[in-house]
Amino acid sequence: MVNILSGGAHANRTIDIQDVLVLPNGATSFSEALSWIVAIRELAASKGAKSGAITHLIADEGGLGIAFPTIDNALEFLTNCISEVGLEPGKQVSLAIDVASTQFFDGNKYKLTALNKEFSQEEFVAFISKMVKDHPILSIEDPFAEDDWQSWNQFMANAPKNLQVLGDDLFTTNLARLQRGIDEKSANAILIKANQNGLVTSTQKVLTTAQANNFKTVVSARSGETEDSWLADLATGWRASQIKVGSTHGADRTAKWNRLFELEATENCEFAKPF
Repeated sequence: MVNILSGGAHANRTIDIQDVLVLPNGATSFSEALSWIVAIRELAASKGAKSGAITHLIADEGGLGIAFPTIDNALEFLTNCISEVGLEPGKQVSLAIDVASTQFFDGNKYKLTALNKEFSQEEFVAFISKMVKDHPILSIEDPFAEDDWQSWNQFMANAPKNLQVLGDDLFTTNLARLQRGIDEKSANAILIKANQNGLVTSTQKVLTTAQANNFKTVVSARSGETEDSWLADLATGWRASQIKVGSTHGADRTAKWNRLFELEATENCEFAKPF
């Protein structure tokens, strides 16, 4: 799961949501998957530069800070990039979005700055549902605020069966919050951050509990990463569904990709299937 476009707090709110990412769900190997992503990312950078819309060339996690009038415009831009490199959106490469809704929820309303619009909780559920319907989105992260359990539950009750509804701020790699999400059917996937939980053993407990309840698990890096690559080994050894470490630029990010190349070439090493 790789960042291509960044907004929100990562890129001076060039778009209201935090990140638009790609999932190479049709690739048959990690090497093929990353080669597709690099082609998409480089085309997006080229098109953004030509349009003069790039305001932050490299955001916190390596995504491109390209300004768009609306979220839909950003999603259409990236979908077109997928098509222009000769890949089929939704079948070979799908979109993933990190909404990071907690950042613009005031406890009552969701306030989108770039769009200059406010939504009630029910209105925002409808807004997110339409976005998922209109674009080749396979995964959506933090579509609602971390304590807005009502909206999570309402959205999940009617979400497409193949949609990965991913909790990061909702769960914070915390077993008690995950258990509530399992009980209430608030999501079907969890972001796993070892340095957020604090201990490798308790982080693994969260991951294995999620897997035992048919949750997808996405092992994730964070902003302010180093060139350590151990996260790639954890994601592989724990048989996580996906790994999320930012974009394809920056030594802190590419160190993880390079380690995954090594693991892919290692005899008897087999990656888990993501979907």
